[in-house]
Amino acid sequence: ENELSLEACGQLCLHNFCCRSFDAGAPGTSKAGHCFLSFENSEQAEERHICDPAFNLNYFQLDIIGEVVFLGKSYEDSVNTYTNFLDDFAEFLKDYIENDVLEEEVTQVDIKKGLGGEIIAMFSFEDRAHRENFYSLISGVEITFPLFSLDATTYEATFTQDVGPCPPGAISQSGRQPSCAYCPTDTYASETRTQCLECPYGTKSPRASTSQKDCKSPGSSENTFFNYRDKYVGYYRSKDSNGAVELSITSAQGTDIEILATFHHGNFCNKTLYCRTAGVSKFYYRAKVVNDIHLEAKY
Repeated sequence: ENELSLEACGQLCLHNFCCRSFDAGAPGTSKAGHCFLSFENSEQAEERHICDPAFNLNYFQLDIIGEVVFLGKSYEDSVNTYTNFLDDFAEFLKDYIENDVLEEEVTQVDIKKGLGGEIIAMFSFEDRAHRENFYSLISGVEITFPLFSLDATTYEATFTQDVGPCPPGAISQSGRQPSCAYCPTDTYASETRTQCLECPYGTKSPRASTSQKDCKSPGSSENTFFNYRDKYVGYYRSKDSNGAVELSITSAQGTDIEILATFHHGNFCNKTLYCRTAGVSKFYYRAKVVNDIHLEAKY
């Protein structure tokens, strides 16, 4: 078994879109070098979360932050103009984002001063999917604050070279600014914008490609919706459990595709329903692409 440093374990979690937290073996113990990723954090796991020093594991969880620059009045002018600006603006943004932009819960909003004197709002999310959706919707949005004053100021949400997500086709260690770099030819940026992935064998892509759909066979002028080795990550819910699901396209011939679906569903395993490994079930599906694909699975 390969031993992993704390930093390497953290990178594994960072590069796994579903990872919420991880346990790393305590140095100097029998668990040193061990790494366990989890799709839940302590708040989501609730009573299932166990923190016992006897296990010799140190617990870490991701803080999923989205940073946005708001241009209008500067930080100093806003603080001097509006009484209790920091708290009121944070509460106003939280309500506005949850109800008018994202329609998803934002766990916390903090306001800070940028290096250039601008206003930076830091939004906390429960998962990276919500943050990525938020990034795609917030840029360019204009809001007026406060609601009760004749001297209302319009602020525009934007990103700078130092704040916000990497641009499409670019990556960094965290998927965010700064230090973003564009993916080279014959690769494409991962969904989390943290690594450049190689195109499937025999296909090529231009610099700064954003998905595997940009990888095409030389001379090809058409790209199908699904391609061999496409991968998708999402969630599922059933009356008995919920968890992550990973879909991998194992064959794509015109509209006929074959999918390998991997369900991560907890520690139970009913072998009478073809479960081979506790916590994981894998199924192959054959499908025909029409408009949408709907998968129904029982295990």
